[in-house]
Amino acid sequence: MRNRPSLPEWVWAAVNVVFVIIAGLLFFSIDDPVLGTLALAATLIAGELTARLASHWVRQRTEDDR
Repeated sequence: MRNRPSLPEWVWAAVNVVFVIIAGLLFFSIDDPVLGTLALAATLIAGELTARLASHWVRQRTEDDR
């Protein structure tokens, strides 16, 4: 039997995918390479923090339902 990702792990992954797409769009739409890289880094960091928060929130909600 194989272990499947839990709901909080799926939420974490989905939020990160959205932020990676946004980061890529920002990076390629900004002409200045330094500003583009800063926007990329800031968006990826914000995405990771948001994903952790959303994953934690979902984990708490699913534990409350048990």
